[in-house]
Amino acid sequence: MDTLWIFYLLRIIAQSREWETAMSKSLLTFEEHFALAFDTGAEPTARIDSAVFLAGEGLFHEVKPVAEALKDHADTALTAGRLLLTIRQFERWGLHDRLTPWVDEGVDQPDPAMLTRSAMFLRRSDAQDAIIVFIGTADLYWVTLYLLERFLPKDRHILFLKDPSKLRYAFGTPAFGPNHGDITSGLRRFLEKQKVRRFHVLGTSSGGFAALHFAITARAQGALALSPETTLVPFAERSLTQFTEEVKALLKPRMPLPLDLQELFKTYPVPEGVPILLMYAELHAEDAAMCKRMAGLVGVQLEAVPDCDLHDLLSVLIAQRRIAPLFSRVFGAADQIPGAFPPEPHSF
Repeated sequence: MDTLWIFYLLRIIAQSREWETAMSKSLLTFEEHFALAFDTGAEPTARIDSAVFLAGEGLFHEVKPVAEALKDHADTALTAGRLLLTIRQFERWGLHDRLTPWVDEGVDQPDPAMLTRSAMFLRRSDAQDAIIVFIGTADLYWVTLYLLERFLPKDRHILFLKDPSKLRYAFGTPAFGPNHGDITSGLRRFLEKQKVRRFHVLGTSSGGFAALHFAITARAQGALALSPETTLVPFAERSLTQFTEEVKALLKPRMPLPLDLQELFKTYPVPEGVPILLMYAELHAEDAAMCKRMAGLVGVQLEAVPDCDLHDLLSVLIAQRRIAPLFSRVFGAADQIPGAFPPEPHSF
């Protein structure tokens, strides 16, 4: 039954691309989506779209009444019905009740809703190891959490991270602070507080850049990056063109160093025995190019998913029943990495 529901959720994810495209044009904030979903005077289709967005961000208990109210409306019956089925499965799995928001010591967190969308901690009893997960910029954060939790090792603590600003973790996160260096120092404190012996990192899409970066700067015991970005130079150039010269002057000193993972991996080669695996769709030209530029670097392994042109490799690997063996291969036991952290100029 779990497997069937996982595939049902994957269908929701696939459909969400249309919803995300429509919603991105409207540029609604989280608060505006919340208000719209509960506005009984708004268009039903707009309300259900916002309810889907909010469910993907973890508020499925809250939007359940909205889906119930719209399930008999002609224009929203199908989407509301699917959303209700998904919410009920979420409730049966119970992950929501086992996850707790995480915030680093001394971080002022005025917005609880933002925190629940940026750092969630799954504590496992008697666990000595941990997996740090960096989610990409796609919405439906909580759906991704549920899918990953079904397949990640059950004997590890798991910390799920997302950058709500969609700036590739370059300017910190609400859970750790406003600067990229806050994440490295915050992760160290997290690992020390939980008495973690070893940890691995996992990143999807733009979260793959952060995962690979922290694999080096925080000295992880292994990393898996699915369709990762390996350089933020194009992203930074696109972003900076949208700002005034005054804003650029403020942003440039805070951009992560290095922007290109090639530089970091050349300066700090991967220690022997530490698996660093980058996976990409063979027929997705941009993802393939991002990964192949890392070919030949010490310790870096590349693996293409044949005859695939999709960016969302998580869905593909689940459908192909490859995700559990893959996680076992990368996140299996590894010797603790010796040596000190890289110097602060390379903190992300």
